[in-house]
Amino acid sequence: MNISENYRSLREEVPDEVTIVVACKSRTAEEVREVIEAGSTDIGENYVQEAVEAYDSLGEDARRVRWHMIGHLQKNKINRAIHVFHVIQVVDSLETAVAIDKRLAAAMKPTRITAD
Repeated sequence: MNISENYRSLREEVPDEVTIVVACKSRTAEEVREVIEAGSTDIGENYVQEAVEAYDSLGEDARRVRWHMIGHLQKNKINRAIHVFHVIQVVDSLETAVAIDKRLAAAMKPTRITAD
């Protein structure tokens, strides 16, 4: 079963009101594109650098979905992260949360954040 078939099969089994965040750790941009074309609306990535590379490679396809940071976000990577991610799944310290908040305010970009 290929990526598209796998995603579509999963989507049929899961109720529509449930958001499936497709984790794309170590996947190529073409594999990510394939799951987007299959109907995925939410892409999760563990690493900022891999997300930036995939986002840039995907062009318009990258803007069709919500990007989730699902790994640990280091403070030195916040500036790059806020330009890709719509959701930051976990923030592990108040210090990091404050740093994210300041950078988001400066960029005037809304992003959802959950606390650990």
